[in-house]
Amino acid sequence: MTATLIIGPLPIRSSRDILTARQRVRDGAAQLGFDHFEQVQIATGISEVGREITACGGGELGMWISETLPRRLVIGATGIATAEVGPSGAGIAAAHRLLGPPIDHGLLGWDTTFSRLLPRSSPPELSRILTEAATDPFQELDRQDAELLGLLEKVQLRESELESLNRELEETNRGVLALYAELDEKAEAARVASSERSRFLSNVTHELRTPLSSILALCRLLIAKTDVALAAEQVKQIGYIEKSAQDLLDFVSDLLDLAKVEAGKVAVRSAPFEVDEVFAALRGMFRPLSVDATFPIIFESPAVPTMVTDEYKISQVLRNLISNALRFTEAGEIRVLAVHDPIRDEVVFSVADTGVGIDSGDLDSIFDEFVQVDSRRGRRERSSGLGLPLSRSLAELMGGTLTVESRPGVGSTFKLTVPRTYGQGAARATLDSGAGYVLVVDDDAISRYVVKEQLQRRGWRVVEAADGEIALRLAREGNCRAIVSDLAMPGMDGYELLNRLGEDPSTADIPVVIRTSKQITDSDAGALARASAVVSKDDNTMQLVVDRIAASTGPQSDRMVPGE
Repeated sequence: MTATLIIGPLPIRSSRDILTARQRVRDGAAQLGFDHFEQVQIATGISEVGREITACGGGELGMWISETLPRRLVIGATGIATAEVGPSGAGIAAAHRLLGPPIDHGLLGWDTTFSRLLPRSSPPELSRILTEAATDPFQELDRQDAELLGLLEKVQLRESELESLNRELEETNRGVLALYAELDEKAEAARVASSERSRFLSNVTHELRTPLSSILALCRLLIAKTDVALAAEQVKQIGYIEKSAQDLLDFVSDLLDLAKVEAGKVAVRSAPFEVDEVFAALRGMFRPLSVDATFPIIFESPAVPTMVTDEYKISQVLRNLISNALRFTEAGEIRVLAVHDPIRDEVVFSVADTGVGIDSGDLDSIFDEFVQVDSRRGRRERSSGLGLPLSRSLAELMGGTLTVESRPGVGSTFKLTVPRTYGQGAARATLDSGAGYVLVVDDDAISRYVVKEQLQRRGWRVVEAADGEIALRLAREGNCRAIVSDLAMPGMDGYELLNRLGEDPSTADIPVVIRTSKQITDSDAGALARASAVVSKDDNTMQLVVDRIAASTGPQSDRMVPGE
């Protein structure tokens, strides 16, 4: 190697020589543009080599700049190994870690040369620098002591800050624990109060049902009694008593049912039945009322397949909705419709009337217990205020929903949506029949939340699935535009999900981005060949996920933006 010697040769016989060489080399490294940390590294490496040289009886150190490109700082060490004393290798190994691997290592003279690329800030002219004598080597010790003291002060400051933070965290933790304890107490108090309320309602309603039933029976006996003729006014009065007792009994029955639902004592008795049969029974039940009301109640159920859920609860909700429609409708019609949604396998029952309607400000409160709203007729329609809350509770019990749309003066439409087969509603709870969506599949709720938030902020509508089985069903039944899936999941994992999606013609074209914390190896290449991309569970990879989905799902206008 062609080079120009700029420091040395420096004799190495004692510790003082090592300190002098260390200081000279460090000064040279500073003038060559090496930063503070690199200066310390190079100087310390020289110290380790110097100790190795003195252990073998002495030697020399030198430093020069190579004239070949790229320019390098080269440090050479020469020691004389005798038969009795030889190099231990410890110093060379230490220098190796600090300066890089040696580029030449002899066996007898153990000439060793290390090199390091010069920084870009090195001056172009190097022939006239590094010729002045170094400072007193003991000044290097003073400098090192000052550096160590400065570092010690920083460490002590950091320890003080950590102690302060630990104290703050301990205080915060105590506050959080106290808050949790208070919340637990309040939750327990609320649970006890709810339990006591349900028990009270159940006991009271049971006690009321018996005398009310007796009153109704006695009224019917009096009216039906043939041996004593009753005056017309008496028959009218007994009819009023019977009607009032029946209204009160209906209220008590609703109250009891609601208490049972809240207490978790109502079970869904699932069995196959036909919607047409339910509508036939309702038609017969409400025929006398519709005749008296002088407007029709129309029932329609076009091609609804057999349902497997609780027929009685479906009928009970529809009875409440039709009764409400009769109470608030004076002219027009009431239309009861059942439609099957084959994509979600749900049945949507709607009860639409042409009545007085409901103000938009009252729509959220009509499902609260004991709430009645003022009608447009200038009076409050009489009801228990329990029919709609009970109906919504029963709908949710069956895995469905009860919603309302209304315009004052035009009418109201209540929609009961339930899974055609009880128990399949949970997987479809978040599915929207609107534009396409991105399906996020991961058994870890936090990972799903991270991806969902990132995608929603960028304009995609997101549906979640906790395992491969649910994801496969959603992908087949919904308008899925892309899938982001984990690999390691219980049951059907990401590998099997990819395979099953590819085998099904209805899902084979859906792009899938694998997002996993698993270390991918060459053996995974075949199993993941269908995936559009494989990325790690790292926040820095979310943009890659978004870009891949954007490329796969088409233009921005095809997406659902948040709030639509």
